[in-house]
Amino acid sequence: MRDVALRAGVTAATVSLSLRGSPLITAATRTKVLNAAHALHYQPNPLVRALMRSRRRRGAAPGGPTLAIVTGFPTRHGWRNLTTPVFQQLFTGVRTRAGQCGYDLQEFWLYEKGMTPRRFSNMLHARGILGLIIAPLPEANSSIELDWDGFAAVALGTTLAKPVVHRVVNDLFHSMMITMEQCYSLGYRRIGLALRATVNQKVERRWLAGYLLAQSEMTGLAPLTPLLAEPLTEEAFRTWFRREKPDVVIGQPHDMQRWFKSWGVRIPEDVGVASLSSAQLGDPVSGIYQNSELIGMRSIDLLSTLLERNELGVPAVPDSLLVDGVWNPGRTLVAQ
Repeated sequence: MRDVALRAGVTAATVSLSLRGSPLITAATRTKVLNAAHALHYQPNPLVRALMRSRRRRGAAPGGPTLAIVTGFPTRHGWRNLTTPVFQQLFTGVRTRAGQCGYDLQEFWLYEKGMTPRRFSNMLHARGILGLIIAPLPEANSSIELDWDGFAAVALGTTLAKPVVHRVVNDLFHSMMITMEQCYSLGYRRIGLALRATVNQKVERRWLAGYLLAQSEMTGLAPLTPLLAEPLTEEAFRTWFRREKPDVVIGQPHDMQRWFKSWGVRIPEDVGVASLSSAQLGDPVSGIYQNSELIGMRSIDLLSTLLERNELGVPAVPDSLLVDGVWNPGRTLVAQ
């Protein structure tokens, strides 16, 4: 900024006001400053700009630049009421890494009363917020309308379809391949897959793709038809289970464990169960731990890089950062 001021023959304060479009600066002076900035290839650092904007606000507490984590459930805290701990783990990872990197983190809900996309964007800009973490949304193929040109954004998971921004997600295809290999190594040969159809859509059919590929490549596997139902009811599951006769079922097994118990089917003696989203390492249910905390942390790493490079707006070529899951042995699978 001092270099621009020297070239334009003005003070650094005048450069700052000119670049912010202040009405205190004449059009002629602003043009002179902008020409000097262009000649020197000057680009404001968005992190510094956000910090200074925050400091200028009356009563603003000192601290690092603020990032927003944006949620879009029907209620403000709807994500907190989910039975799966994945959301809490994602948020823990985001908060932890933001603090380690010197950022303040604030949670914003898209559907506050009277909120519009323009008001939401203006609110964030007024608070000096340029970096957004988009939390997983409740529906597949969701969209969010904002002034995206003014923000750097990273989505958690695969539910945000429009706009297509950078994202961090568990390597879902790889997770299914690991699960299939683990079941196969234990001697299971009738490996079934049961998912809600909406979940299949949310994960962009990556679990299904991994399942079908492994089924075609692993010698001796029975070609069972996967169950994709919405809703995934006990009746639909029972009909499928009796028809396909799997010796192990892969999915999100909260309901199926209860159903098996009510039918007198023992786990793992009569049928094995493998989860694609184990709650934690050491969980009694065998399956994949998605490393959700690490996914949250990596989202801050990626967002910080975007801000440091001044890469705002919807990317022409978005990045997808895939985080490997970890196999949790559990106690719901046994060697056949």
